[in-house]
Order: sequence, then structure tokens, then C-alpha cells
Amino acid sequence: MLGERRYPNVEGIKKALDSYGFEVTNVFAALAVDTGPHPSTRIKECLKTSKVYVDRIEAAPDATMLRGRLVERDGALEEKLVDVLCALRVFRCATEIANGDSKAEAIVVLSEDVDLSPAYELAAEYGVPVYAASNETVYSRRGPWLILGDSAYLNMCGRSLGSEQGHERRLALVNQLLTPTESRSFAVRYRETGSGQVVLRHRTGVEGVVQASSLRAAVLPGQRFTLYPVGIDLGATWNAFPRLSLDVRASAVGATLLEGTVDSWVEPTRVVVDVPTIGKKTLGFTPGTVVPPMKVLIATAPGRRPYLIGSVEKLQDRLNWRDPTRPRSVTVTRSGRSAGSLVSAELGNGLEVTLLPPRGDVARPGTKYAAVPIQADDDGEVTHLIAVSSALEATCN
Repeated sequence: MLGERRYPNVEGIKKALDSYGFEVTNVFAALAVDTGPHPSTRIKECLKTSKVYVDRIEAAPDATMLRGRLVERDGALEEKLVDVLCALRVFRCATEIANGDSKAEAIVVLSEDVDLSPAYELAAEYGVPVYAASNETVYSRRGPWLILGDSAYLNMCGRSLGSEQGHERRLALVNQLLTPTESRSFAVRYRETGSGQVVLRHRTGVEGVVQASSLRAAVLPGQRFTLYPVGIDLGATWNAFPRLSLDVRASAVGATLLEGTVDSWVEPTRVVVDVPTIGKKTLGFTPGTVVPPMKVLIATAPGRRPYLIGSVEKLQDRLNWRDPTRPRSVTVTRSGRSAGSLVSAELGNGLEVTLLPPRGDVARPGTKYAAVPIQADDDGEVTHLIAVSSALEATCN
């Protein structure tokens, strides 16, 4: 989501969920932090790294660490007990809320793991809503949900000094792809096992890969090379976050990169893009980052679906909206004609807008959603928003 792996912190979680209308009372973090009596050197190193985070969570007065176990089997590290601990905690919180032993009214789980769904369903039997919160398509499941965007992840995990993150990093990456004759300095991070590729990082946070043999020098972490973008690397599994393909010489960027125009948003993480040579495509992307008719860059490859790399321009240059990725509360003022149809709504400042509610909702007056912009007029005033939550009912535990 941000382009790097980061741990969330307690205060950041509170700030992130505040924009969805939740007041956090307790935080529970589940992680594999224990091990057996004779841990391997590899496990010891992993636990040493995670201990800093564990200590931070345990020092917070309103946070609790749910301690899973880290094991090594056939050379692979595995987390044990974590899912079960999460499910049990959901059940315990639900019973406390139902029995009046907790001042909370709902539960938010920061995970897309469908294995936890039975715990959500059990909580629902107690009359306690559980919101599944993720940047993925949790809105396609039954039950309450939240789609987390860039602002939520930046709140939870913090911003790295000196580098862009999230859609801003994608914007920087697209800029480099569109200026392939301009060289840039990249610092070596590590060498990938098996592929022979070296992973490097630009000062903006943009990462790229190059074959070690192309560098013709000893490759050491921190060593800098002047390189050119020659394509896009999306990995063997169509990575969620793209990287540059780099080389020591400039060359034309591959013809697999196409420019398209944003047509419309259809779901919280799905946008329709008009690409001249392949037509209109519905592609996954981050909410609150593009509106029609912005230009975006698309990657294509044989046997794979098109991938939306990022926008060519910054959304804030088109909108009078401080942070389009940070949701605002919106209240429906007029009923929809059918499930998922556009409705009239009002922002907290009294501004009238048009809202695209969740596809299964016949939105009723008074219903509140968290929403982000998806369309604006020529003056940059937001006219349309899309719900990035199910109907909001309560505060959070």
C-alpha cells in the first residue's frame, strides 16, 4: 500500500479510525513473538527485530499484545496461533459489549483475513458489529467494512523521512518512467535470492531492480549507481506495488506501458479507465487518488490483466480538498431509487454532494458513510463522493 513494510502504532490507529467516525477505546495487536525452547538463529534474529515493536505496544496503557508463536519448518518461518488469538479476542470483546461490561459499541479488525469471518458472524449474533478494515475488497463480503486508504496507513505507520509513500510514490515512479533519458542515483538495498537482481532505492522511495551483471562492480548495501528507467517490474505475482526496471544505459521504455484516461469510479477500489488501444478497463486502484478525466499510466503484458501503475498528475492540483485520501463523514439526505444508486448527501460543512453508496445499499436519509471524492467540477469543487465504508453505526473497540 505504502510501498514498504511498516508496523502500525497505537496512536496512529486511533488517528486513522477517527476519520471514519470511530473513537478507539482499546487496541489489541497479534504477532508471533514467542517461540519454542530451542529456537534457531534465524528465529532469534526475527524476534530481536520484532521486540522493539512488541515493547512499544506493551508500553501503551490502552493496548494489549496477543502473543503468537514463531516456528521454523523445512526452512520456512511460520506464524502459529495468531488467527486463533484474533478470533478469540473478537468473541471476548463481543461478549463484553453485549453484557454491558465494555463502553465500546463495535469492533474494528485491521485485517482482510477471511478466516476470521466466523468470529464476525458470532459477534453479529450478539448484536455487535465487526468492521473488517483493509485496502482490499472487503466490501464484497457480508457484514460491516472499511476501506483504508493512504491517509489511514500513513497515520497508522508513520511517514519515512525523506521519501514519498503510497500514491505519492507511484506519482514519482510514473514521472521517472515518463522521463527515461534522465538518469538518477539509486542506492543498493539488497540482492534478491534466486533472481540475480539487485534491488535499489531512489531518494523519493521509488525502488527498482537491475541485473547484478549489468553493474560490473561489487554490489554492497548503500553503494550508489547512476541508472535509467527502462521499464516496469511487477514481479511474478503482479505485485501490489510496482518497481522500476533499471539499466546503466538509457533506452526506450517498453511498449507495454500505455496512457489512459480515468472515466469513472464504480467501487471503492475499482476505477474505469479508457485506454485508446484496448478500450475501457475496470482496474484496481487506491481510493481518493484520481478523478475523471485525469491521465494514468497502465502496464500490460501477455496473459495478464492490465495494471494501473499510477497517475500522471497530482490529484490535489485538481481539487479544492486538502487530503482526498482521508475520508469525511457524509449523511444521506434523499433515498436512493435502487441498491447502489446515486443519492443526495450532505457533508459536515453543509455542502450538498452526490454519493455513490455501497452497491448493495438502498441508502436512506440519515444514514452516515465515510467517503472520498471521485468527481469535481472545472473549478475543483467536489461534486461526487464514493462510500469507503458500510453504513456507520457505532464507535469502536
